Amino acid sequence: MLVKVGDLVRVPKCDNDDPTCEGTLPGNTECGCWFCSNDSSGIGMITKRMGGATDPLATIAPDACVKHGGYWSVLFDVGEWRLYGKEMEIINEK
Repeated sequence: MLVKVGDLVRVPKCDNDDPTCEGTLPGNTECGCWFCSNDSSGIGMITKRMGGATDPLATIAPDACVKHGGYWSVLFDVGEWRLYGKEMEIINEK
């Protein structure tokens, strides 16, 4: 699936058994990531495409070309955050 503006997305919940979770660092009892710190549901809507490389043909037909890479601005229940496509799951396409 391709991510696009208007899609409803979800970020995965942090797992304290995951060694990459901030809550597993020595001395931490809770995850300190932005989502956990703000008690977010982790569900948001894509509002804008940020960055990314544009296809060279964009100078001829800008509407027909797709940007590759980059990240997305997503509006969550606790504010706006930027995510890369692989950091989220589409739960409802526009």
